[in-house]
Amino acid sequence: MSPTHPAESLAELAAKLPACRHRSLAEGTVWDTQSLFTGMQLVIEQGVAAVRRGRGVLDLLGPDDAFEVGQPKASPAGEPYEVVALTPVALLVLPIPQYMAHLASEPALAGAAARVQARTHSRLLERLAAARQPDVVRRVAAILALELEHVGTLCPLAGGRFLSLPQDWLASLCGLSRQAFNEALSELRAARLVHVERRFVCAPNLRALSQAAWGRLCINPAKRRSHCRLRRSDQPLDCRPAAP
Repeated sequence: MSPTHPAESLAELAAKLPACRHRSLAEGTVWDTQSLFTGMQLVIEQGVAAVRRGRGVLDLLGPDDAFEVGQPKASPAGEPYEVVALTPVALLVLPIPQYMAHLASEPALAGAAARVQARTHSRLLERLAAARQPDVVRRVAAILALELEHVGTLCPLAGGRFLSLPQDWLASLCGLSRQAFNEALSELRAARLVHVERRFVCAPNLRALSQAAWGRLCINPAKRRSHCRLRRSDQPLDCRPAAP
């Protein structure tokens, strides 16, 4: 049998299109999707961004996520959506008509776009289910696990995943006040399911966090606190899950 090769990602395929333009956005860059990039198809090549309306965070976007910026419309709420680069972002920009023409004529590109759309739809449904969790601690665990898997970065020391994001933004994503979110986060931290610092949350064991979110693992305080050598070089590496 001949070896199988993984299908190219949407970003890899979009970058080869003749009309594609590359844009680099510095961390903290904010753009209004109703003015900048109007009439464009955007694909994130690298980096993480947040979709925000007013003070509310609606979604997080990571590599291979795509979204379309149509013609400006009057917003019923009076506030347009904006996108904030949480890290340096490499963006692919394509005029919508050219992009749609390539979708119609190139099966590989159409397949990659369909996979991205299906993955996005599935993730949003999972987040909706998590948001309906009556237990606030498990709700926070579920949404953190989902977003850490989606846009988190692999920890080079302990193999967990971490995300750098202001905690009030994470609270908004969970549909909670900052106080309620912090109380839930404290319980998860006490159970050693997450490690938390300012603008930084890490799950040393993402599977355990997900199991706790859906009631398959008890959330009980641990005997020891964890330290993170990735963030504090003077602390021991004590964040790895205990051996079974």
